[in-house]
Amino acid sequence: IKWRGHRPNNWIGASINEPISSVVQTTGLNYIGQFKWSSPISDRLLAEASVFTLPVNYNLSFQPDAAPDAIATFDQIRSVFSGVSPRQDINTARMWTYAGFVSYVTGAHNVKAGMQVRRGFSQELFETRGDIVQIVSNGVPNSVRLVNNPSGHKEEGVNTGIYVQDSWTFGRVTLNPGVRYERFVMSIPAQSAGAGRWVPAREFPAQENIVNWNTLSPRFGMSWDLFGDGRTAVKGGLSRYDRLAGITIVLFFC
Repeated sequence: IKWRGHRPNNWIGASINEPISSVVQTTGLNYIGQFKWSSPISDRLLAEASVFTLPVNYNLSFQPDAAPDAIATFDQIRSVFSGVSPRQDINTARMWTYAGFVSYVTGAHNVKAGMQVRRGFSQELFETRGDIVQIVSNGVPNSVRLVNNPSGHKEEGVNTGIYVQDSWTFGRVTLNPGVRYERFVMSIPAQSAGAGRWVPAREFPAQENIVNWNTLSPRFGMSWDLFGDGRTAVKGGLSRYDRLAGITIVLFFC
């Protein structure tokens, strides 16, 4: 159940959050920034470069009306959260993409070679009131869950792609061969967390190259102008593509 203007933020599955135990989502300044440069170096050679950036900033905060000393309480029989949200989140992320290519065009060929680099980070910081979640059964105290508070995680990644492709026309047949090399590297930078109710201050060393994928993807396509009038064509192709992965995929390898 969700009340208008509220949303749950549970790490324990619950069917209902009382309004006071939901969170308020606030979104910071998010935008898309892009710069692009292109130049016809000659009548056959074209060069282009671009930069793209995208920040993502939002918080899932405790309800302002919740008492400062309120503790999240979960009724495991009724599947209801009350008191305050079991967690507050601060989320920040940013992605940068750099790209460039050169294209050489002749009567029969259109050769293009380029490079793309996508890099960025994602970070989440968590807080639980009192460093505990109270568990009750139909209102009767049952147990508590202790939380290492404060906590969070940050990941960084670089995705690099280099490609070459050609469009080669002879007669009524056009061939489109190409190949793309992809490298995807994910790391966790050095991080720290302050002392909480149950744990002292913590330091975590960097973990480099947790994910390090390298792939080579050939691509081929062709078309045949059946009657030479540009109105009817038979097309086909066989290519390999990589699925684009997000930065947080590194969490599955930790």
